[in-house]
Amino acid sequence: MIITTDNQQKVIDTFFLIAKETPSVNKITLQMIASRLGIRRESIYKYCFRIPNEILERAHYLVDKKIEESVNEFVNGERHDFAVFLSHEILPLLYEKRDWLQILYNTILDPKWGKILEKNMYPLLKIP
Repeated sequence: MIITTDNQQKVIDTFFLIAKETPSVNKITLQMIASRLGIRRESIYKYCFRIPNEILERAHYLVDKKIEESVNEFVNGERHDFAVFLSHEILPLLYEKRDWLQILYNTILDPKWGKILEKNMYPLLKIP
């Protein structure tokens, strides 16, 4: 399990704020993030992330991990009410990260993002 500190969370949130304005990960720099946070770039590099792609990878993990765990519990468990599972488990997890997801789905920030939820939801399609 990967631990995400409060400072890392602030960096990720700031990354996504900048991504609203600059929807290409190649144009987002640690300096841009540091300036927005009012800290030095070296602080991000030393304590959080070395490159902006690492920020995206952590965002993937933070969204993906909880959904993956919930899907696995549902598929392997005794519950079989898909509507309840979707509305009580998955939708709240997606809603929690709605700002990030809106940017990931509506920009060119991360073209491979669309496959992540598809991968996690695929096991549900196999339910008898």
